[in-house]
Amino acid sequence: MPSLSPRRKWGKERRDLQVGELLLVLSTDIPRGKWPMGRIVQVFPGPDGHVRTADVRVKGSVLQRPIVELCPLECSA
Repeated sequence: MPSLSPRRKWGKERRDLQVGELLLVLSTDIPRGKWPMGRIVQVFPGPDGHVRTADVRVKGSVLQRPIVELCPLECSA
């Protein structure tokens, strides 16, 4: 699980999260093996134009989370 979301500095450009992506919602309150899966329904770019926050549908509810608390599971790039 830890290798899914490695911590790196912003040394190189990464692609922004997009609507429809499947991901894990990270939480310090929940053990790693129990993190819920969700799907992005809306993204919110910051002043620099990169996505910084996203609305995620998890088990019928929609949560707004910063991208540092989201771990994408599939990659189309």
